[in-house]
Amino acid sequence: GTVNASGLLTASCTVGTTAAAVTATSANGVSASAAVTIVAGTPTQVTVAPSTSSLEAGASRAFTATVQDGCGNVRAGDTVLWRTASGAGTITASGQYTAPCAPGTYDNAVSARVDSASGSASVLVSTGALAGLTLSPESPSLAQGARQAFTAVPTDRCGNPRSDSVAWALVNGGGTLSASGVFTAGSQSGFYADTIQATAGSQVARTSVTVRGGEIA
Repeated sequence: GTVNASGLLTASCTVGTTAAAVTATSANGVSASAAVTIVAGTPTQVTVAPSTSSLEAGASRAFTATVQDGCGNVRAGDTVLWRTASGAGTITASGQYTAPCAPGTYDNAVSARVDSASGSASVLVSTGALAGLTLSPESPSLAQGARQAFTAVPTDRCGNPRSDSVAWALVNGGGTLSASGVFTAGSQSGFYADTIQATAGSQVARTSVTVRGGEIA
């Protein structure tokens, strides 16, 4: 650091202890020295890493915060206050973040604060991996010869729809089923358990059909 004529020391930015950092000499030539220990200053900057993160809906990852003083020295031992923006997911006291279910770009989704210093990071949330398959309608009842279109919606862990291809199969009779999921009831009345089957990747959904006898005019 530097010291002026009145003995005022201005510390340098280098953290550490320097022996005989300051020396005073009297008019008759007698001198004495003092050691100086420089420590990191008050927090002025918080850097959140990663600054931008891409996650699937509902997924989790850890964020870290680096705290620095005005000289850029890294501080240790500070308590970091973690927060998330409204609707941008959740975060624990240790920085473990869980993304929201709604896909989208969340600017400044995660923030970390130490005293008056703070930093933030943004998150891009995308539709997650295939985790479910919703088949509808559920267990319809049809007259002989009637038709019913079924739909199957692949979803991620949060229920967000996906565009996976769906394969249809009739596994327990009751009529016929087209490649697009349209069922035509047969001429044999009865309850056909889990006969409609939809498959998307590793996900399988089934539902039953009741075929009613001929209507009385």
